[in-house]
Order: sequence, then C-alpha cells, then structure tokens
Amino acid sequence: GLLCYSGEEAAYLADAGFSDLVVAYPIWQESEVEAACEAIEAGARVQLMVDSVDHVQRLSTLAEQFGQDIPLCLDIDLSTSHFGLHFGVRRSGVRDVDTARHVAATIADAPAVHLAGVMGYEAQLAGLPDDDPSNNRLMNAVVRFLKRCSRPRLRERRGAVVDALRDAGHEVSLVNGGGTGTVEFTAADPSVTEVTVGSGFYSPALFDHY
Repeated sequence: GLLCYSGEEAAYLADAGFSDLVVAYPIWQESEVEAACEAIEAGARVQLMVDSVDHVQRLSTLAEQFGQDIPLCLDIDLSTSHFGLHFGVRRSGVRDVDTARHVAATIADAPAVHLAGVMGYEAQLAGLPDDDPSNNRLMNAVVRFLKRCSRPRLRERRGAVVDALRDAGHEVSLVNGGGTGTVEFTAADPSVTEVTVGSGFYSPALFDHY
C-alpha cells in the first residue's frame, strides 16, 4: 500500500493503477474528498484519516453527497509528555481511549462512512534525529533520553486504543505506524499490522549512479 498526502494524490495514484491507499493527513475541502470518492468509485481502496467528531460528520455528509461509502482511519496522537515537556507532534485530538471510543461510535452511527483502521505515527521517534551533527552532544543525549522514555508510553497507548475499539465491536483491520526511523521498533509492536517506511526507500546516490 501507499500513504498519500491528499485526496487528489490518492486519485492520481489510483488512476495509475495503485489500489491500496491511505491518505495520511486529515482532509476537509470538498474537492479533496470528491477526488478520493472518485478513486473509490473506480475500484481503489482509499482510507481517509479522521481526528475528531466534527471531521467524521463532515466526511459523512460529503460521502452521502458523492454516493460513496468511505473507509475511515482514526488518527491517534502518540506524542508524550516528560517532566512538563511536550515531546512529539500534536497530530490529533484523539489522545486517549475514551476519546477514541467516542469518535469510533460517531463513525458507527454516521451514514456513508465506516471505521476500517487506526494510525499511530510516533513522529518523535521516527522523524527526530538523535545524532544530529548540528546539535551539541548534550542536546543529542537529551533527545535519546526522551525517546527512551517515550517508547513504552506510546506503545501502551496505541495498544490500549486498538484493544478498546475491538472490545467495543469495531472492526479494526489496519493498524498503521512507524516511519523509516522506527521500522524495527514499530514492527515489534503486536498491535501494529503494517509499518510505514518513507525516506528509507530514497537514495540520491543510487539515482546519481544512473
């Protein structure tokens, strides 16, 4: 499968023959949702990210308007807090089990959408260098320390949300996580079904060779 940045990119990739697509960022604009619905109508599986009740209701309304049933992926915020310091990216308003249950229940009650998966991107691990030559040794050491503190907390949160949703009767067939910087860590998480790898597939030296 492929992660997409927008609904229009998903439609473009679907037209190119790719059929398993997840739009990794919430989309709201009508034209973006319409593009995703066109890809679904053409036979591609396109999952759209949601992070709030208002967002679910918006996508439900547009899905009805465009005559499609859209699979939704619940975006879980996996940032953590240590010693009063926020560590990570504020990706979503879904930060705990209760909120996840509430948004999932809204999806279940809304027409033209259904819950298909969960995404938990650990940006503070996957995207934050901890041996950065532009930082001093102390800064890199602090980042590594915060990463060690963050790993068990975010893994516990992701697993708890997935278990709670399944216990509530929701079908969660996809649990996406990780990035190039956390392939081994995320792959070892028993709640995860697929790991995202981005920049690890890109090598400027390889292209220079050709």
